[in-house]
Amino acid sequence: MDRAMSLLGEYQEGTERKARSIIQAVIDLLDRFEGKKPIRPELKLMAQQYGNFQPWPIQILFRGETQNREARMQISQFESLGSVRQKCATLFGMEQNEFHMQMKSGYVDPDEDDDRYVKDHDMSLQVLLSPNITYDKSAHPKHLLSANQVYFDQLFSLLTKNSGTLTESVWNLL
Repeated sequence: MDRAMSLLGEYQEGTERKARSIIQAVIDLLDRFEGKKPIRPELKLMAQQYGNFQPWPIQILFRGETQNREARMQISQFESLGSVRQKCATLFGMEQNEFHMQMKSGYVDPDEDDDRYVKDHDMSLQVLLSPNITYDKSAHPKHLLSANQVYFDQLFSLLTKNSGTLTESVWNLL
């Protein structure tokens, strides 16, 4: 984060493309840390084509360190596992990387499995969530970014440049 912000601090006229690339890299880092991944276009298309299929009712069990929680939701067989992970996070008020997700066929790896369809992962009617003990909210890059006034000053100074695409990139990051 320090290196990226240092490079942005050296912004000069004519290096807009470089600045936009750095800003996009920071956005991608934040998204990656949060477990956000873009949905592949073919997944979006498949979901639209087969959206009329009946969703499956599933039970979500969260086995916490001090308490267990349970909820129900419906998912489509043409939904991505990443979408299911996002729905579970929203349902329990957690970040996507704050828990591990298991289904009938075992652990769902966010890096390898989140782009796969539910129907391809040997779906059961139960999803088990367990705490990710290595996840630390305070180590999130967005906290490092927001806690440093110099970084904000650099970003806001970039907003004063007369470049529409650079300004748009900065606002996307903010």
